[in-house]
Amino acid sequence: MPAAVIAPIQWLINLFLPILEFFHDSVGLGWGLSIIVLTILLRLCVLPLGVKSFKSMRGLQAITPQMKALQAKYKDDKPRLQQETMKLYSEHKVNPFGSCLPLLVQIPFLVSFYYMLRTDLKFEICGSGRNLNLPHDIGCGVVPNVNGEAPKDFIYNPDTFSAVKEAAKKLGGFGENFIGIHDITAVATGRLLVLLLVLYVGSQMASSIVNMPPTADKNQKRLMLALPLVFVFFLIPIKPPSGLFIYWITTNVFTLVQQWGLIQVFGHVKHAPVEEEDEVAVSPGGAAAVRAGGGGGAVPPPPPRKRKKKRSGRRR
Repeated sequence: MPAAVIAPIQWLINLFLPILEFFHDSVGLGWGLSIIVLTILLRLCVLPLGVKSFKSMRGLQAITPQMKALQAKYKDDKPRLQQETMKLYSEHKVNPFGSCLPLLVQIPFLVSFYYMLRTDLKFEICGSGRNLNLPHDIGCGVVPNVNGEAPKDFIYNPDTFSAVKEAAKKLGGFGENFIGIHDITAVATGRLLVLLLVLYVGSQMASSIVNMPPTADKNQKRLMLALPLVFVFFLIPIKPPSGLFIYWITTNVFTLVQQWGLIQVFGHVKHAPVEEEDEVAVSPGGAAAVRAGGGGGAVPPPPPRKRKKKRSGRRR
């Protein structure tokens, strides 16, 4: 475990682990359900940031037409476009980075759960508080369960691993089951991994669809829907414990419900009106006529001259 990575978040692990132990030991919940309850509590704690992010996103959506108008007007003048864009943000009190706050806050939580499930939680589930020297990709299910405790002299040894697995099968291991997951501290493989990935990607896509602004173009929509699939390719090599998927899926479902609820409370986005600038049109007669949205003093073009009917040359 890289010390440079774990050191800044160790205090979070020291905070989360006693809470999980409380839900498991005092309340009587399983470890998997304890992770779900803790995840919901964390999301409730950052709910004010979620509401603030939602309002920032709505603010950006509301001024989308004006943004497009500025981009079309100053497409050849990038410095002026940036200046006018910042001015537009200031006028409407919009923070373009406000919607990123909940995501940034969740990163330390995610990393903390990842390392806690790989190490610290194993100490509690099968080690009675002691380190059994289990590798990160091997869960407590391989530790023989002798009357609710691991053997006093048990320390993981790769040379005797096969015999240990057989003993764990006969005596029963400390694998913590949860809704089809045999061991939340072990790395998911085979069908279980496929199922967890489908649930993760599906819940992430559903959350992205709810968060997606109605004015998003096709490329932006495709990118938002493709990101969970791309993330899977980075996810598999790090071999996350099965319990981490519980955290991820719970987070996505909570976000989905949260965004739906906020939409019901605040309603749909109302776009800010775009102020059209005055345009100058030239009349057929050559006179300049002002055509505007606000247009006091606008001069209409002169009416066309009536053509006289020609009389027939025959006389009576």
